[in-house]
Amino acid sequence: GIHGEPGAETIRKLPVGRVVGDMLRIITDESKDRGYMKLGGGDSVALLMNNLGSATALEISVATRDAIRRLEEKGVRVERVVAGPLMTSMDMAGFSISLLKLPSAKKAERERILYRLDSDTNAPGWPRGGGERPMWGKLVRLEQEEPRLFQRPAHLSDTGKKMERVLHGVAESLKKAEGSLTEWDLKVGDGDCGATFKRGAEAALADMDGYPLNSVPDTLESVAKSVARSMGGTSGALYQIFLLSLCATTRQQEKKKEGQSPPSPLPQLAFAFDEAISKISSSGGASEGDRTMLDALIPASRSLQQSSQLKRELLPALELAVFAAESGAEATKEMDARAGRSNYVPEAVLRQTPDPGAKAAAIWMRAALEAYKRSS
Repeated sequence: GIHGEPGAETIRKLPVGRVVGDMLRIITDESKDRGYMKLGGGDSVALLMNNLGSATALEISVATRDAIRRLEEKGVRVERVVAGPLMTSMDMAGFSISLLKLPSAKKAERERILYRLDSDTNAPGWPRGGGERPMWGKLVRLEQEEPRLFQRPAHLSDTGKKMERVLHGVAESLKKAEGSLTEWDLKVGDGDCGATFKRGAEAALADMDGYPLNSVPDTLESVAKSVARSMGGTSGALYQIFLLSLCATTRQQEKKKEGQSPPSPLPQLAFAFDEAISKISSSGGASEGDRTMLDALIPASRSLQQSSQLKRELLPALELAVFAAESGAEATKEMDARAGRSNYVPEAVLRQTPDPGAKAAAIWMRAALEAYKRSS
């Protein structure tokens, strides 16, 4: 015990849930000569989860969560929770549980107890930030749309064949670039850029047999799902936003042109690309010049819009856009970082290293262009 007294029982190591359950059963045991606390549905309690000394905050949080869950399963309302190292014994690993049963019939007395539990104190060990638990009640599952299920068409159209070659080329280029992306990211980030894009590329290659390649928007949605399940971190989230925006815009464009003669693809591509980049910028908070992927994507988008205004053919326009992306990515060597982890990197290191996110964007754009040229 806390004072060095012998324990009531010696047991083998058990999962924390079992330990918490056993402790609560002892507290609420109504057998003869026990009768510590009688609890039933509709009762309210305050829970104190005491760290005996060297248990970690994570361990105490897990035990606290389990205690709340077990009490609420019995219909007991946990009005207040206090958790932390309140009564310790040097480096003792473990925790104790205390329950304060709140009066249900005497409302004034109950409110007075809660007021005192919530009051501020100068005691340095008492956790701050208490008060009423905001989420009492059962969680309600929100209705969700049924996931769209796609499958590879039996016969690929010309569009489908091009989509497959472009996606395959992009994925292989990102796998090949893992070493370079990692090398750059080790200097200016946390070193996971290459592995992150490689995981996304491998997921796309693995899922490609199920992509609805004859439909551009449906394929983009499918790639977004591959990215979501494989790419972690900020890059994964932003590329998912990018792909879903492209998907939504191209789907709208296809609906508008139903029954009409096919319009020039360049203006539609320029518009969809710009919309997707705007979504990345508004979601991530970065803009051109902040030393991020946008320093490759925004110049490419600007080039596409200029080519669209000048009514260039698609292939020359794509060549210029990729060149703009590559130039923008290379120019990040001379930029001050204003977003992301690079913001903390010494200037001397930044001046020697391009932004890996911008380089990755330029790499996949070059690969997409080369694959498109081969398939045309």
